[in-house]
Amino acid sequence: MLAVIANFLPRGMPTVAMLPPLNDPRWTEFVQGQKDFNLKCLASRIMYGQAKILARRDPAQAVKLAYEYFLKNEALAAEDLKVILGKDHHG
Repeated sequence: MLAVIANFLPRGMPTVAMLPPLNDPRWTEFVQGQKDFNLKCLASRIMYGQAKILARRDPAQAVKLAYEYFLKNEALAAEDLKVILGKDHHG
């Protein structure tokens, strides 16, 4: 089923299979604001602000928030996911 859906996605767009696991250190780096992420999507920027605030109290919950956001909004936020994971990430 994913292979069929993948045929309709623009080339280079991340898919669910490309999301790193929750324990990937890039998620923690993202929610803790350790780097400057230039996110394009307004929804991504709003989620990022919420995740950074949440990370001060509960980093694991912040990672879960970010992960679930990108899982649910992969098409909307595909370019932002590339920024977080690195342009060379291929799953």
